[in-house]
Amino acid sequence: MYLNKIILIGRIGKDPDVRKLDDGTFASFSLATTGSYKNKAGERIENTTWHNIKCFGKQAEFVEKYVTKGLMIVIEGSYLSEKYETKSGEKRTSYFVKPSDIKFGDNPKEKHQEKEVAKVNDFEIVDEVNDDDSPF
Repeated sequence: MYLNKIILIGRIGKDPDVRKLDDGTFASFSLATTGSYKNKAGERIENTTWHNIKCFGKQAEFVEKYVTKGLMIVIEGSYLSEKYETKSGEKRTSYFVKPSDIKFGDNPKEKHQEKEVAKVNDFEIVDEVNDDDSPF
């Protein structure tokens, strides 16, 4: 048995980039997670890691409406890779997280009052979003 599961708790680095495609909505954003350790001198050192997140379909529509810079969220999903070729012909690989579940770490109603909190399509805002219609 194999398992590809990642759980991240962090803050959104900037407002999501949302694109309307022929086959649905696509959203991507960065998530910062921070950890710390003590060095040999006993000083606390913080280390921030940035994660690329990609969503599709209803989940992307939810992200577009409710996820904004600075919001703390919890993401469960899979860690995936994409191979591509640059314009100069160089082969590269990029890595991203495809969420299967998104939960709020902050209350979006309080932290982001400028965002309308209402129904999204056929579901009301809740503490989580689970989406299986992603092409990833």
